[in-house]
Amino acid sequence: MTATVGSLLDRILTDAWALSREFAEPCPPAYVESRARSVLVAWSAVARASVRAVEAAPLGESSWLPRTSSVRACLGQVIQAAPVWRASGRPGSDMPDRGMVEVARVIGAIADLLSDEPRAMTDEDRAAALGVQASVLTPVHALAMASLPVLEATGGWCGSASCSGGSRR
Repeated sequence: MTATVGSLLDRILTDAWALSREFAEPCPPAYVESRARSVLVAWSAVARASVRAVEAAPLGESSWLPRTSSVRACLGQVIQAAPVWRASGRPGSDMPDRGMVEVARVIGAIADLLSDEPRAMTDEDRAAALGVQASVLTPVHALAMASLPVLEATGGWCGSASCSGGSRR
């Protein structure tokens, strides 16, 4: 089977919703911290892959439009904070969440496929590229919203208030 951008987008959407359901499940108290840590550590891979995919979408000008610049800023903060998160854990405690790593891997494959696409030349091409960007960022947003309660369950691992707007509510 040949992978297409469309089939990979379908896959990350399905995987993100499955992870959202999984994150909504209660976690035994003894595993709350390790679960949160695995999600937190996996976010760096998701963020890096997402930035690559959005920047690879074949827009004729800047890939990050004013409406999405705050998303780019937040993903950049996640990427920059990743070494601190890893260093703050105990040795062996930085195993990333496998499901999120798989989402990151598929988003990376989308970026690879898009990197060979010619830049948008027509309004139709531009609309298609913007649609791809939205289709990448939609499951990333779903993962962000689903993982916040997992991170908040530890009582303070939520990270930068600028990414979450200071509050989810």
